[in-house]
Amino acid sequence: MSSQRIARFCIAAALSLAAAANAAPPSLGLGRIEQVAVTVDDIARAETFYEGTLGLRKLLAQPNLLIFDAAGQRLLVGTPESGARPSSGTTIYFRCADLGACMEQLKARGVHFVANPELVTRTGAYDLWLAFFRDPAGNSLALIAETPLGFDPVQRVLAD
Repeated sequence: MSSQRIARFCIAAALSLAAAANAAPPSLGLGRIEQVAVTVDDIARAETFYEGTLGLRKLLAQPNLLIFDAAGQRLLVGTPESGARPSSGTTIYFRCADLGACMEQLKARGVHFVANPELVTRTGAYDLWLAFFRDPAGNSLALIAETPLGFDPVQRVLAD
């Protein structure tokens, strides 16, 4: 099963479970996730991509790691420890208000999407769409958008 298919399944399952839950488990006192880390094989290429192509604000730069601000969420991008291989299997989802506009801007900046945007699930309030792409190190990234019920952002993207 492809990582995209697994991601779509996980999101749909999470939405279904959240809707079906009657009682929340006891709280551990955990807060929001403060930082997500991904490893890359070339820190300079990663800096160009995350800052220049995606437009994230760089908070910190050190020889083997970068920290960016992604709308209040810190993204640590770094090279793996000596002898270790870059990680894989994780997807970072960036929320966007206008999937078509985000895709057009990223395509103009050289981003290649691995597939057409896809409707993942319909809720009672919105449709959930995903569009997957990769960073220069091969890490899986995606745009995630909640659209009005029945709105198809794919037609706009495919028409270009």
